[in-house]
Amino acid sequence: MELVKTKGFYVFSILYIIFISIISIYLNGFVEFDPTNYKMLFIAIILWLLLYIPIPISVMKAKYEISEFGFKITKALLISLPIFLIFILPKANYDISINTLYWAILFSFARVGEEVFYRGFIYTLCLKLFKNTNTPWNWAIVLSSLLFAMMHTQYDFGIMVSTFILAIFLGLLRHITDSILIPIIIHCALAGGILTIIMGIFIYFIFVLIGFLRKEKVLELVKLR
Repeated sequence: MELVKTKGFYVFSILYIIFISIISIYLNGFVEFDPTNYKMLFIAIILWLLLYIPIPISVMKAKYEISEFGFKITKALLISLPIFLIFILPKANYDISINTLYWAILFSFARVGEEVFYRGFIYTLCLKLFKNTNTPWNWAIVLSSLLFAMMHTQYDFGIMVSTFILAIFLGLLRHITDSILIPIIIHCALAGGILTIIMGIFIYFIFVLIGFLRKEKVLELVKLR
């Protein structure tokens, strides 16, 4: 029964990934996003919300832990984080106007959603699917990065290749730190300024707090991966 349940969840997960991929490819490639069009903005928010949905479903139906999706504080993360902040923060836009706050909330919700879906959900799913291989994390990085790049059909082929390379880098950071916090910070920094980064970090720690309240092991400071 447990095996059937697991297979059923994997089938659901793969179908959900295909569903999200088709919608993302269509909307990004064939629909020009206009944030001033509230109907289009509403559709975009619904899509971004769908990126978060697999996490609670995985926790409730497949008994995953939230921390498995990269919501944890590790020794490697604490060592790596200051290094990236030194490079990112001086170059960030420090505009803190009301209008900037609006865009920061919007962009952080979208960009964190992408990290949660690709380097959180898909990455973790690949680790499970390829657990019997020598290096399941290789499959997790490559497949999650490929799907991430394919979703960006609003760009030409050259930029999509660059996006794939960036995704590989973010995937490596996910593997090294066992966390998606640094990928979130980098992704938010590329999308906006300091407020977007702060909002992205805030969303991340909401998930960490939920994991902590669920008595999950969200603090792993014993060994360096």
